[in-house]
Amino acid sequence: VTIRWLILHSHSTIKKFRDIVKSQCSDSDLFSLLMKISQFENQYKQILQYLVDSKYDLLEKDREKCLERMGECSEIFAGNRQVGKVMVDENYEKWFKKICKQLSKLNFKRSTSSGRRIHTVIQGLENISSYPNIDTNPQVSHYVKETANILRHSGRLVNMKRQELFTFATITDFSYAWNLLDDYLNIIHERIKKDSKVVLRLRACFLKLASIMNLPLLRIIESNSDDMTNVSQYYSSELVQFVGRVLSVIPTSIFEYLNRICKKITPKLKAEEAKIPKEELTEYAMLDDRFKLAEYSYRISLFAKGMLTMDKCLMGIIEVDPREFLLTGIRNEVIKAISGNLHKGFIFKKFTIEEFEENINKVSSSLHHLKLALEYVQDIIGIDALKMWDTENGRVIEYNVDREANPKKLEQEQLDDQNGEAENALIEIPKYDPVDRESMTFMGRLLTGILKITASTNPVVYIPYTNSWFDTLSGKEAFSPKTVGLLLRAMGVLGVNGLDTLICYRLTTYIKRFGKIYYRYTDKTLLRSMDKFCTELGDFSHINEN
Repeated sequence: VTIRWLILHSHSTIKKFRDIVKSQCSDSDLFSLLMKISQFENQYKQILQYLVDSKYDLLEKDREKCLERMGECSEIFAGNRQVGKVMVDENYEKWFKKICKQLSKLNFKRSTSSGRRIHTVIQGLENISSYPNIDTNPQVSHYVKETANILRHSGRLVNMKRQELFTFATITDFSYAWNLLDDYLNIIHERIKKDSKVVLRLRACFLKLASIMNLPLLRIIESNSDDMTNVSQYYSSELVQFVGRVLSVIPTSIFEYLNRICKKITPKLKAEEAKIPKEELTEYAMLDDRFKLAEYSYRISLFAKGMLTMDKCLMGIIEVDPREFLLTGIRNEVIKAISGNLHKGFIFKKFTIEEFEENINKVSSSLHHLKLALEYVQDIIGIDALKMWDTENGRVIEYNVDREANPKKLEQEQLDDQNGEAENALIEIPKYDPVDRESMTFMGRLLTGILKITASTNPVVYIPYTNSWFDTLSGKEAFSPKTVGLLLRAMGVLGVNGLDTLICYRLTTYIKRFGKIYYRYTDKTLLRSMDKFCTELGDFSHINEN
């Protein structure tokens, strides 16, 4: 009731009233209260669910314990067991046997009658506990009191019904906050960045959010409508999207620390070898840098631990796996990093070999350090860094080659994105605006740069023996296998292969364009004569190639 009142009144349409409530309880304090209440509700619900599901098993165990203790008391007063100085008493023996028979006849499925009998037995045990030879014998007195306590537990448990769960769900309903969730998104992100352990407490909040579906589905379930599946799917997908927006800050924060690790993993920070000469020990130490690496790795481990220790939970009818969110988020960040570095790195202004190789080296260095940083923390996060890197790098290259070779496809993809038909929408490849009029992506700019450097209008000449272009003025290499090696290091085999594919597309375009121009300016009479000549020659497929 308190959390409902505070949330609703802190978003009142009356500004004066809203300000009064927020001055006493800020959104941050309200979110803290929400997390604590969610944890309490989750623990209470688990206990309640266990009691309802295991009700009859627990009652049978209680009955067995009571029968065992009352049977021992009967044996003690029958003289079959020697416990201290207890005199044989036939009346006590019969009374305890009578209690055993009453307990044996209990039918727990009839909760009302069973509850009355249990209450009667408890009263009898309380009365007899003060009788002679009962209160003076510690063993018998202990059995009587312990049996009474067990029966009290059974009396409470026998009245436990499944209706309790529905009542609890009504009390903890959170559907009133359906349109207010996004207001707390920034607060949640700030909390997670400050303390990654908050993620563990967020699971209870996510489970509470699932109660949002109760109100919209109530009347649909009562009317047995066929729309229940569609409505459940809609609200479940909305909840999953909200959970994704909440947890998206974790991969982003992880990559912030990865970028810091990239800056620390430099050529100066040498890898530790099996044997290090004493003279070079100082060079290998670099205590400050290695301390920073350890600190950043620890921060990343806290974020990853919070996600990896969360169990799967149902958001409506959709199962949410936090590990999948973490993996998807990291893949998103990897794609953004690769695409961003390639897009910014392959922007040329002078189109000289010096600028070309300088940009390639920068891209190669930044991507190499990022890859090393990802490998450095892959065991902490629980991912296969190299496999992920190769997969996403290949997707980025393939997408940009396809976009460069098929410009019209871009328009169709934008329409598909608007209609929600984009493939693999969770891991979308970033789209950048064209930098110049000649190319749409970095792959096009890269090919354009190569063509301009090796163009016949430049003072360059190709020497087949060396497989290189040379500048005729300075005699230096303009474009050589060394440059291709730099490209291979920066983009990998997939990048060079993508460049080769793009060259094939470009050649195909040029040939088609030449064919159209040639057909347009060639005498049609000559074309008919050539077709007739080819027809008269006949089919050449049967002629031996030799």
